Amino acid sequence: MNIFCLDCSLAGPMRALGHTVLTPALPSGIAHAPSLLREHDFRPDLFIQQERLAPRLLLDRLDEVPCPTFFISVDAHLNMFWQERYARLFDVVFTPHISLFQALRPGLKPGRLVRLAPAGLDLPFLPHKRRPYPLSFVGLLTEHRPARGEMVRLLRRECGLRHPEQPVPYAAMLDLLRASRLVPNESIALEVNFRLFEAASCGALVLSQDMGADQEAFFRPGLEFVSYANGLELLDKVKFYLSRPAAAEAIARAGWERAQADYLPERRAALLLREAGLSRARLTGEEAAENFWLALAQLSRGGLLRLSVDWLLARRSQFAARPASMAMRLRLLLESSHPDNSLYGAAGGGSAASRREQAADLLAFMLKNSAHADSLECNLAGAMAAVFLERRDWARAFWLRQRSLLSGRTAAQAAPPASDAPYDQYLAWGRLLRLLGLRAQVGFAFNAQSGFIAQCSLECLLLAQAEAGDDQSKRLGCLEELHLLCRELPAFSWIDMGFLAELSLRRPGDWRAQLAYGLRALENYRLEAGLHEVAEARGKAAPAGEATAFAALLEEAPASRYIQATLPDIP
Repeated sequence: MNIFCLDCSLAGPMRALGHTVLTPALPSGIAHAPSLLREHDFRPDLFIQQERLAPRLLLDRLDEVPCPTFFISVDAHLNMFWQERYARLFDVVFTPHISLFQALRPGLKPGRLVRLAPAGLDLPFLPHKRRPYPLSFVGLLTEHRPARGEMVRLLRRECGLRHPEQPVPYAAMLDLLRASRLVPNESIALEVNFRLFEAASCGALVLSQDMGADQEAFFRPGLEFVSYANGLELLDKVKFYLSRPAAAEAIARAGWERAQADYLPERRAALLLREAGLSRARLTGEEAAENFWLALAQLSRGGLLRLSVDWLLARRSQFAARPASMAMRLRLLLESSHPDNSLYGAAGGGSAASRREQAADLLAFMLKNSAHADSLECNLAGAMAAVFLERRDWARAFWLRQRSLLSGRTAAQAAPPASDAPYDQYLAWGRLLRLLGLRAQVGFAFNAQSGFIAQCSLECLLLAQAEAGDDQSKRLGCLEELHLLCRELPAFSWIDMGFLAELSLRRPGDWRAQLAYGLRALENYRLEAGLHEVAEARGKAAPAGEATAFAALLEEAPASRYIQATLPDIP
């Protein structure tokens, strides 16, 4: 089989399986897929692109490639805001993060999804009695990974965790993992990460956050790795397995055997190639052109690909004005007109004033002609653009357009904005989008101060928070909504802890907020602070006659039995 591979880590294993594999090196930016094939005089039976982590490369006209096309998504947990469009341009998407793609709205799900593990390593098993280090962790500690820093500090203080202070070469990292009996795992967004497979391949017992079905599809909890839900549980299980080396080694060996049997490169390459004979599932024609443009626009908005807004807007003429591209045009026009938004490339000749005029003309057209009135994306973008332009009458009109589409329980729960003021508009849309399941764009560099047009509940609520300023009532209302949203987003535990900290400070008598804050602190490895907040919340609930309610809420928490063991006076 002739295989065209871009940035694909499985090119070598596919060659080893007897295939002819072409692996050209391309710069970042945009490449025309059919031209690539002509330039290299290559007629592939299979076309594969693996996500390039940096700098980005996107392929145009994939619908013209005359063979099956595969995309390997590595970091969907940080890049879904553009991959939801780009992935539809391929016949098959391979990823360890199946649940993230399955959670997309029906029109955005790839035609075919296949679970593909990160790479395991072909290494012999070293018995634990020959390993000098009881507990080790390798991973960067930065301001972008605050929970990881808390975990390292906790285990270093309580269990003597070995953690290199400086980045180490890959080979040295593997040497340390092979010399360690236990390895804790922490991920940015509860995603299946490389460390899980690296540590398992090295024969260490991996103690990993409870990441749900995606992780459990690769390793069986309690049998091939150990899961934990909070810092108390992690600490308890680390101490348990350090004191029971035979039990630790048995699970570690089972995890190593699974990695050796199923996740070595040759097995992963064979899994990929088994999909080559399936029917086409990619988008074609104008629909493909639009989704490619939307992916480019999102990458540019997110600061991952520097493209001129003028170029993006001119390119949009290649396809019809569908709802998603109309909404994106509004975002591009207004965001690029804001003086504090520097994520786009050179703006060209269009002035900020002319961009705002174009956006106003588009809004007027949408309302006059009821353009895409049945589209949530257009109604949201229209309302947010109207607030940006201080056209409160238009913002109200777009809310009413969306309100007419609601029914049943959602209609009953969708409270309209309390006023036409920006704060109330953002808050009402934030609530509605949470009800409709449009919650957040993980990985997108949203900044409430930079003129961004909100696309989801979280972004609306962050804009409301910025509008609230120091107004106590508004601040509380916004914090409550942010917490309700984050309760539905496990990956947002750290930022929810911040919202709850402020909420409990602004409402010192609210034991429920304080309990929630304490539980979040425990999830994020802040054991002393978390236990203190839980105990204080119990002290406030009892005199108010709400001890039973406190006990019921605590019982629902994964940390409940560990809290009760640590604080005996907590029922």
